[in-house]
Amino acid sequence: MQNFSTGKESGLGGSFGLGKAVSWMHSRIFTVLFSSRIEGRKKLRIFGRSEIPAHEMDGKSWLDGAYMGSESEKDGIPIAESTWMKEIDAEKILLNRDNETECGTTILIPTFHEPDRDDTGSSGIRDHEELCRDFTKAASKWFWPAISWERLDFKARVFREEGKSAEYISEARADEIWSPFVECGRVEPFEGAKSLFPGDSSSIDVEFPIPRRVEPSDNPELLHDELKSTVRLGVTRVSSKEECLPCRSTIALIRGSGMVIDYAEGTKLSDGGSYCAAAFVGTSLNEITESDKTELSRENNAFAEEYFRAGEPVTHDDWLPTTRRLRESYKWRGHASRLRGIRYELRQILIQHLLTAFIAPPDEGPEMLKRMINLGRGIKEKKSLSKTKSSALEVVIDRNQCSFIKKANGWRIAGELVRSGESNRTAKVHLSFQSIADSGQGEMWGISDMRLMGSEQYISYDDSDSRRFVFSAENQFSSVPFECIVKPPSGVNPEIAGFRKVG
Repeated sequence: MQNFSTGKESGLGGSFGLGKAVSWMHSRIFTVLFSSRIEGRKKLRIFGRSEIPAHEMDGKSWLDGAYMGSESEKDGIPIAESTWMKEIDAEKILLNRDNETECGTTILIPTFHEPDRDDTGSSGIRDHEELCRDFTKAASKWFWPAISWERLDFKARVFREEGKSAEYISEARADEIWSPFVECGRVEPFEGAKSLFPGDSSSIDVEFPIPRRVEPSDNPELLHDELKSTVRLGVTRVSSKEECLPCRSTIALIRGSGMVIDYAEGTKLSDGGSYCAAAFVGTSLNEITESDKTELSRENNAFAEEYFRAGEPVTHDDWLPTTRRLRESYKWRGHASRLRGIRYELRQILIQHLLTAFIAPPDEGPEMLKRMINLGRGIKEKKSLSKTKSSALEVVIDRNQCSFIKKANGWRIAGELVRSGESNRTAKVHLSFQSIADSGQGEMWGISDMRLMGSEQYISYDDSDSRRFVFSAENQFSSVPFECIVKPPSGVNPEIAGFRKVG
């Protein structure tokens, strides 16, 4: 606890040990006290720490930190261990647990203040009741999964002077405005079920690959080969009366800790409706309604939990393939694009399978993906290309002619190579496609079966890199249609994942 660190053991909620450090920042005297009820113990475990620098006192040198506890010794060095108190004794220092029999922790921050706010006045704190309400509102927003699973009971209390009973109590709840999100985990996937009207809830199970884990090599229980896990995506349509609720038309990302990692931005619906969606991964699947798919992948939930946990940065607000822990522990190559693009993938699944009645023909890919090709711009007509003095070669994608080829597990891309300008120099352009990702740069897709649908005179291309074709056109060249097949990197489902032309 002294260095606010968290070990690498499996199953811990955090990864960096920074969460508890925040408590000391809100104490004017950098002191925090803890009272915990431990399973099998009648007394409460009491411990405290003041964050102070190394110092000398009475001719003795002391390391940083002062502790409240029972004096002990380890390797000849004085240390403080947790002390144990009866409920009635802990009540005197406001660390009682209100006779609660369940395990849990009470945190006391003496001389609490809010250093990051400008509206607190000279006291450094707002109205006490308002502060309690804000505490519990925030807890409801970010911990409604754990609250609804009855794994977390969060209360904020106001005590005046030496009063033994709380003057005001506010409790975090997972009902009312958060109930549409809670419902996402209670509805079982059903073929063809959609959420088209307010009050409708539906869900779908999506397969998600987990790469091979190779570290820590001395802990074989954590190691595994590449495996398949499940992501449960649920959604609830909300009525016009509920459209003012916070986080509407977003996707709550949830793993087994019961905390919302983030509210990913959702796609706006053409009908103007709103919804609340939630994506459950890892051991959070053990807390929601079971399906055939989740039952089959249940033994992999713990492994998936560790993977998503390893993909969280210090702020615990995203899942990224670039974290140090993930890169050191997993054979992540070939899987990075799937994790990086998970938000985009979830948005597409919502639109294609749960929130709209439109069903794409089996020989075509999702209409939205076709609109994403060519960076969302309208199709350029050949006549719109102005004749300039400098030569230019451009790739124009015909989105209406693009379709998904199931046998090839890729997209048929159709377009035209068009040269403009009056220069006699050779004009060049490169063609490549990249996964659409919310964060970072998406992985490159492969190009194959390139066909020029006309005369190949005065035009040539370099295909030495299957991810980047370079075309060269002499000044006599005008234009030629082309077709090719674009395939995703390993582990990416081309029917769902989005991609765009780059270069």
